[in-house]
Amino acid sequence: MSARSARSAAASGIQRILNDGAYSNVLTARTEVEPPSDHGFYQRLVYTVLRHLPGIDRTIERYADRSLERIDAPVLAVLRVGVAELRHLGTEPHAAVNEAVEALAGRAARARGFVNAVLRSVAADVGEPGGRSDIEDAYPGPVLDRLLSDLGDAAGRSFLEASNRSAPMGLRFRPGAPESGSRYADAGDDIDELMRSAHVDIIDPASTAVADAVGAAPGMRIVDLAAAPGGKTRALADGAGSNSLVVGMDVHAGRLRRAVERSRDLPVIRWVRGDATAIPFVGARFDRVLLDAPCTGLGTLRRRPEIRHRYRVGASERYGRLQRRMLEQAIGLLAPGGRLVYSVCTPTSAETVEVVAGLGFGPPEGIDGPRHGDGVLLAPDTTGTDGMFIAVRDG
Repeated sequence: MSARSARSAAASGIQRILNDGAYSNVLTARTEVEPPSDHGFYQRLVYTVLRHLPGIDRTIERYADRSLERIDAPVLAVLRVGVAELRHLGTEPHAAVNEAVEALAGRAARARGFVNAVLRSVAADVGEPGGRSDIEDAYPGPVLDRLLSDLGDAAGRSFLEASNRSAPMGLRFRPGAPESGSRYADAGDDIDELMRSAHVDIIDPASTAVADAVGAAPGMRIVDLAAAPGGKTRALADGAGSNSLVVGMDVHAGRLRRAVERSRDLPVIRWVRGDATAIPFVGARFDRVLLDAPCTGLGTLRRRPEIRHRYRVGASERYGRLQRRMLEQAIGLLAPGGRLVYSVCTPTSAETVEVVAGLGFGPPEGIDGPRHGDGVLLAPDTTGTDGMFIAVRDG
């Protein structure tokens, strides 16, 4: 596929993400634009639309004087990009309008005229208050209602505001690197060099904190029960060393293949396809067990803003029931004196405190973060990381 302009590519990408389930981080990384120097601008367009979609759509309906369902999908995508430029990116109105019309080159004159008229009306009122809070313009009702209810109004709004900003690149320094631990990249880092280095993994410090809570050490038998794409498994293998056994298991064949490819430099990891609700290790016991369970992912909104548009009422409860079944299976793998860590990258009560309740869990030692039931909750507004719940059971 030939490269397109940033705006045309952004409009196409928005359709694929919202209508076809594409992942924003994967799609934007792989899409080429012309000129290549506009790739950063293209990414900003995509993420700005995703982060402000409810307010953008209300603006379109107001000035188009029709429902979104009555607007052709390619035209709607171009309008979303145009409104994002006018309302959130400060693009000069003449350029935003003209470029939006140009992105529809080859379509009927009526469609181009419609986009021109709507965006000119938006541009004329660009300073007009929207009548809603920034949070209400950023999040669909199900996400807004859920987190304000679970976290409380003030804490929920703080979490959501911080989650609507872009996240820096997380770095974990592996054995042999010039520094240790994990941190976010800063202006002094050579990003290209870091990404090429065999001694650096790109992973959020919240995920590294999960591996730290496990406490992998040489000679241990360790299992990661929902391991793909393998970032935490790699951290466990680095901590355990070559004289240990580290098993990485996942039920999804495609994700497991990618994890295997990613970790060919760590032969200590034994990869297995298996379901954490029916664990295939009959009679096996491990010194360390990690269940980083599948979840709604609302703690990763900084990196995957489209998740807010896929969340549905009842999703947290459905995941919570699955997570509890997995956790009960995981407990059976724990050797005497061992440790089980439960983690999820979401803050909802149904997937965190309710899942571990009554099972002997507590907050991990040495992990800074506010207490959340029988664990801790890392969050973009409190710890500056992705949202991550971590709870530990020892014994």
